Amino acid sequence: MIKNQIGIISCSSIITQVRNSICFNKEYKLYPLVPSCMFSISSDLIRHVFDQACLENDVALLVYGNCHPDLQNILRQYSKRIIKLEGDSCWEMLLGKEIAQDYLAKGYWLLKNALCTTWRKEVFISYGANSEHGNLIRDCGTKKILACRFEPDKPKEQDVSSFSQAFGVPYEIRECDTSGFQHLVMNGVKTAGERISKGGFIQTKRDHSRCKTPIGTINEAKFKLNTLSNKLVFVSPKIFQLLGFLPGEFKRLYTSNPDGIFYFDEDTFRQVSTKRFSYFAQCLSRGIQLPFNIEYRVRHENGSVLWVRECFSPTYNNDGTLNPCFIGKLENITAWKETEDELKRLYQKETQLRVELEEEIKRRVEFTRALVHELKTPLTPILLASDTLSNMNGDNQWRPLVNSINHGAHDLNSRIDELLDLARGEVGILRVTSKPFQLNDAVGDAVEFYVAKAKLFNQTIACHLDSKLPKTMGDRKRITQVISNLLDNAIKYSGDNSQITISTRVEMNDILFSIVDNGPGISENRIADIFNPYKCSSNSHLSGLGLGLALSRMIVEKHLGRIWVTSKIGTGSAFLFTLPLA
Repeated sequence: MIKNQIGIISCSSIITQVRNSICFNKEYKLYPLVPSCMFSISSDLIRHVFDQACLENDVALLVYGNCHPDLQNILRQYSKRIIKLEGDSCWEMLLGKEIAQDYLAKGYWLLKNALCTTWRKEVFISYGANSEHGNLIRDCGTKKILACRFEPDKPKEQDVSSFSQAFGVPYEIRECDTSGFQHLVMNGVKTAGERISKGGFIQTKRDHSRCKTPIGTINEAKFKLNTLSNKLVFVSPKIFQLLGFLPGEFKRLYTSNPDGIFYFDEDTFRQVSTKRFSYFAQCLSRGIQLPFNIEYRVRHENGSVLWVRECFSPTYNNDGTLNPCFIGKLENITAWKETEDELKRLYQKETQLRVELEEEIKRRVEFTRALVHELKTPLTPILLASDTLSNMNGDNQWRPLVNSINHGAHDLNSRIDELLDLARGEVGILRVTSKPFQLNDAVGDAVEFYVAKAKLFNQTIACHLDSKLPKTMGDRKRITQVISNLLDNAIKYSGDNSQITISTRVEMNDILFSIVDNGPGISENRIADIFNPYKCSSNSHLSGLGLGLALSRMIVEKHLGRIWVTSKIGTGSAFLFTLPLA
């Protein structure tokens, strides 16, 4: 029969009082947790202690104040397994809420034995002892240091007196009764036992025991280290598979590194040893810590260099004292490190390529701008001159020639603008200003501009626009540019005496635009890349670099829309695009 267990997670500063309250009963396992009112501890450490207590017991009792900002949030995640004693602070638990609050209201700084002995140095540093500036105890208006004795002659008067001198505040020592605290703890234990009796915890524990992970793999070897003697008392035989050393050999190499056989170099040995002993000291003085992890290089018995990760965690006896034997493991992470190094190398290479690409893009944009400038400089006087000649009342003999020059100049100017916009779109700097607008208005702008051109070929433009069309969100000028490109192509390819039909309507959650012509149609193999730039028409008598449709797709997609074409040879083509509703 599995015996129900209750774990007690206690603030390290009052763990002695907790032991006394349960009369050192080994049935309850204690888990010391460093006080967050004194030290900066992570939420991960609290979860680590909670996990350990929950895995090893049916339910856990938390004897800890609300001094950590994330404690309540973490507790909610363990609400079915951990019961917290009432009290916002350890002092409210030890003395009772009313007495503790009364002392604080009087301006007393409450002191207990652990602060005077175990954490004396940390307290002096944290609170600015022997300092004219930064003495938190004096500067906060503390009237008195009140040392509470829960055990005979603890804290000692000389220790309390040294606090008084260091902080410049008078002191008083009072003998305190812990019967109320003992009653509080035992009531908590009783509540925990009642919760166990309701069921749920025993089954959870049994399920966990059936799911234990098999010990060791070919890439790791476990060991047990006695921190008092600094010797390995057990090494898994898998150490031979991992590092090529027999267990007896590895015990000697682990803590002494004779002739530099195991550790990569002397600096590695010193650094690893120092960090180990520092971790041991923290576990001894502060309670449970997060597992120890360190990565370093070692030498295999055959001389090859490996990367290993060393991990171990402290174990505590049921009374909360530290067990000197730590369980740990060594894991071969050479492949992982090599992958990490390769990823770093690839990242650096990718970064360099990205810089080079950005420079190339910058040069391309600058070249395109320079090209546009060079093309527009001689074109500007041609446009001005042709516009002037077109508006002059003169001999009609030259009118067709003047109009041809004027139309050609404006067409070339449009192509130059498209070239610049396309370059901007390809490098992601094409600007789109998003505002609500009526798509029918944009259609009207484009038709008004091109109706004269259509009449030159005896073409008619029929508009079937939804009069109740809602507004769309986007850049009206850019969408007008798209419609103009599509309408210009329809006029260009439809031929004489043809009809071009434009329509708008709502379809699902989008606004749909379509333009249908009576042109020669587009073959299926051309449709696949018709929206790609620099794909010229197969009709030799029609000009263009294929920039208009590529630019139209960029603009529509920037509006989160979609553009496509349907066509049949001999009957014409339909270009459609969607825009989202405003």
